[in-house]
Amino acid sequence: MEIMPTYTIWRVQDFHDLDKRDIIYRNINTTPSNHFKYEYVSYKEAKKEADKYIEYIYSVNGTFTTIAPYLDKLYIIKNTDNIEKYDGDEYYNMRYPPRNYNNKYTYKLFSILLLCFISMFIGSIYNTNTIMDI
Repeated sequence: MEIMPTYTIWRVQDFHDLDKRDIIYRNINTTPSNHFKYEYVSYKEAKKEADKYIEYIYSVNGTFTTIAPYLDKLYIIKNTDNIEKYDGDEYYNMRYPPRNYNNKYTYKLFSILLLCFISMFIGSIYNTNTIMDI
């Protein structure tokens, strides 16, 4: 019987410099208000929990309060991998704003610009009609 790999979520931070000696490796398994599991049976499940963690960090602590200035990344790796030797791609760079928040702000900005454009268009039609009536 083949054993299916499980996945873990890690946050890798460096607050001082890019020297590997002082990098902090933390397994994401709990926060004060959210309890995360230690292992996930699928990458999809781990990805969903990692997204929850990202939203939690930015909603509670703001954008720049707990973000490490030199290195701050989330990784989703197989439980058989060693995070300190892992050389694959990160799941998310915590130094960038969350994806969901970006989409919400872009949508709001687009909505405001669209309303302004419609107002200007209607205003110009109204002004054109009143000039023609004279």
